[in-house]
Amino acid sequence: MALQVERQLVIQDLVRQHQTVRVDDLAEKLDVSANTIRRDLTMLEKQGVLKRTQGGAVVDDVSPLSATRQSFDLRSGKYLTEKELIGRCAAQLVQPGSTIILDSGTTTQQLAYNLIPFERLTIATNSLEAAYRLIPYQHLTVILSGGILQNSSRSLIGLPAEQFFAQIHADQLFLAACGISLERGLTNGNLHETPIKQKMIEVAKEVIVVADSGKLGRVALSAFASLDQIHKVITDVAAPPEMIAQLTRRGIEVIVAE
Repeated sequence: MALQVERQLVIQDLVRQHQTVRVDDLAEKLDVSANTIRRDLTMLEKQGVLKRTQGGAVVDDVSPLSATRQSFDLRSGKYLTEKELIGRCAAQLVQPGSTIILDSGTTTQQLAYNLIPFERLTIATNSLEAAYRLIPYQHLTVILSGGILQNSSRSLIGLPAEQFFAQIHADQLFLAACGISLERGLTNGNLHETPIKQKMIEVAKEVIVVADSGKLGRVALSAFASLDQIHKVITDVAAPPEMIAQLTRRGIEVIVAE
């Protein structure tokens, strides 16, 4: 019997490949009950991955609920100038000789580009994209977590990835989020990524969120951290001044990348 996260990733792949899936077929293939599959489909529908039908599910090509349904390249192009500025600004906080964790995401990818000039830097990440970009630079020590491949974000998730991060210690974590809310804290659009983000936070001395202004005030599907768990937020000039003021009052340093 597959773990829940593995099972749901298989379902995502099948519905994308075949456009439609049946509960009975999935139950037989994954060796679980039909009720278990129905619960999986309900959860995936909430994430915007698919649409429930009588006896199964179909791919949902119109739902805006989940950013993970968009291709990585498409998401990379949104707020690109802002993400580039945030990436450069974040790199200025990194100290030579330190160990950092780089979360997966399109904004943290921009930070990866700016780490190339550093000497004696250790980078632990679950991002295939970041690791790929840093392959040519032998002066950097890049440690890629194990885990289950999530195609939509080009990242590794699941129990192996969580166990990897639980065993290390880092000076800084550069963390991605789909939403930053004063009431709900940090939220993400994919439930499968929640446990690994929480592990990253636990082992880092300093937690730095990199997020364009479109993420501020937004609430996504899954809450994974409270505001008192983060130390800094790096965003862009379009960030709402009142939101910046509120975060500052809570003891969070807000850095505006210009």
